[in-house]
Amino acid sequence: METDIRDVINLKQKSNQKNQAENWKIDSLPKLTDYDTNVALSHENRIWAMNFSRLENVGKIHFMESMGFTIQNSGNYNVRCICVTDHFECRIGLALMKETLDSIRVNFDLENIVVMPFIEPGDEQIIADQNKIPEPKENTYFDVV
Repeated sequence: METDIRDVINLKQKSNQKNQAENWKIDSLPKLTDYDTNVALSHENRIWAMNFSRLENVGKIHFMESMGFTIQNSGNYNVRCICVTDHFECRIGLALMKETLDSIRVNFDLENIVVMPFIEPGDEQIIADQNKIPEPKENTYFDVV
């Protein structure tokens, strides 16, 4: 039986992806500064989180663009992170989200998270993004399994 180099590479990539996801558990999130804690516990953020986690919004997803992750209301007062960019600032964003959700007694799940590699944008990409006119976003819902 001969081992194909592609099989070895695929196994190595799967192993790396698993290791990456294991480093993104709740207990690995950074401790927030007093300022960040105050931001997370602000009235505005808590109201937003309460509205997002309502029963009518089960299945709703929201891309937290400025924080680098996507969350989904998975029902029963649970919000799960679907994917996150592998960057230290995204860890802080997740810690902020966890603090906000904890304050309103909503569970924040990081168990089945997809960790995407951080890619530094090139100069052309930055200029193109600045010239792009943002399109209105619609609410997106998915079935929760």
